[in-house]
Amino acid sequence: MTLSEKLEIPLFPLSVFLLPGERMQLHIFEPRYKQLFAELEEGDNRFGIPYATGRVTRKFGSRCRLLRVIKRYSSGELDVLVESEGIFKLDDFQQMKEDKLYPFGKVSLLRELNREEVDEHVMQTYDAMCENLSGSDLHFHTVESRSTLAILSSLNASSEEKYRFVQLPDTASRNSCLLGMIRILDSLILQEKATEEGFYLS
Repeated sequence: MTLSEKLEIPLFPLSVFLLPGERMQLHIFEPRYKQLFAELEEGDNRFGIPYATGRVTRKFGSRCRLLRVIKRYSSGELDVLVESEGIFKLDDFQQMKEDKLYPFGKVSLLRELNREEVDEHVMQTYDAMCENLSGSDLHFHTVESRSTLAILSSLNASSEEKYRFVQLPDTASRNSCLLGMIRILDSLILQEKATEEGFYLS
């Protein structure tokens, strides 16, 4: 995995892992993050969401941007919409910095991972799964892109699955992981279609 541009960015640790293009609505209520989002509105709208479980901030996360404030409350709380632009590795975490209440971190943007594409076998297996999906009662968003992360996003992976995926050491490992996920989902699609037609697989 190639590391590239290194940045220092504000951080908002959460138990979510967003892939590029994925969006999420957040409710902002803590004073430190109300300060953060006020500053995002006024200046650079980009920040990081390092993946956190419990009180542990883990070593990868999503670089995001504030798209818009959806609602403002009289208490100063906010509902906001954010979108992921890429993945980073967290090199250093600072709980506070100078007059800021919110955390900062030094990160390495994984630009090569953003641009990575799956191999032909994975793409063919994915396309076949999408064809099997037609006519079933299962619904999820499929993509025509060969982007590794776009295909992973379309498979409705959990945050933990996404986190484990980006830790994989190389393209071959990620292709193998995706292939396994696609095959499992395809098997579920075929089982669902067989059940609709009155057949039960054993």
